[in-house]
Amino acid sequence: MTVTEEASKKVEKASEKLKLEMDKVIFDQIVQLARLEDTDTYVFINRILADFVADNEYKLDAHLNPVDAADKADKLFAEAVRMQRKMSAHAEGSRERIAAEAQFITVLQRAAALFAEITRRSKGSEIEKHIQLRMNQISALCDQQLTDEQNQKENTSVEKE
Repeated sequence: MTVTEEASKKVEKASEKLKLEMDKVIFDQIVQLARLEDTDTYVFINRILADFVADNEYKLDAHLNPVDAADKADKLFAEAVRMQRKMSAHAEGSRERIAAEAQFITVLQRAAALFAEITRRSKGSEIEKHIQLRMNQISALCDQQLTDEQNQKENTSVEKE
């Protein structure tokens, strides 16, 4: 069996496992991209789908009941706090620091959006007090981050003088 035949069988298996019916041109392009990435087609398709789900997770979050949404938002908030602590380990302006800050902001925004959605849907309930507490904590965390950044800029400009 040649390498091409083997690759064709892998592609067939991947498409059978996913049971997708897609345009042949698109599927062939996915196969080509997987080869360029030196990745198995099935693994590549899984990665594409996982990225798509992650990028659109906020749409799924909108359909959570208030308690589940609050739990998820709490976990996101806790993750943001952990991320903020880890950011200081990276040098200011480094790629790692910039990536960590972007990820921190994304997680914090998702938590805030979930809390806002819960507040909108559950006016007058007990969960509203919890949400208000978390929203205040998120605001404080954002304010602290801005203050830290301003202080670092001021310290940098003072050192240059």
